[in-house]
Amino acid sequence: MATTLRSSFHKSEYTFYLLSSIAVALFCILSLVYLSHTNSVATKGYEIKQLREEKKVLQAELSKWNLKLVQTQSLQNLSASSTIQGMKTMKNRIFLQDPSLAYNQ
Repeated sequence: MATTLRSSFHKSEYTFYLLSSIAVALFCILSLVYLSHTNSVATKGYEIKQLREEKKVLQAELSKWNLKLVQTQSLQNLSASSTIQGMKTMKNRIFLQDPSLAYNQ
C-alpha cells in the first residue's frame, strides 16, 4: 500500500511538473507572439505617420506648382511676356478657298 501511495504521489508530482512546464512554455510562446504582433503594429504605425508627413509635404509642393502654373497661364502674364510683345500684326491677310472640300448638295 505504501509503494502504491509513493508511486501515485510520484506520478501526480511528475504530472504537476509536466503540466507546469507546458504552461510555462505556452506562456513564453504566447508572449513572443504578442511581442512580435505589438512590434509589427508599432512599425506599421510609424510607417503610416511617415507617409502622412510625406503626403503633407507633397500636397504643399503640388499647391505651389499649381499656383505657379496658374500665374504663368494668366492672360496678363501672357500678354506682358517678351515673346508676345515681339510679335507683329499682319498687314496683308490672304484667305484661301479650297474647292476640294466636301459640302452638301
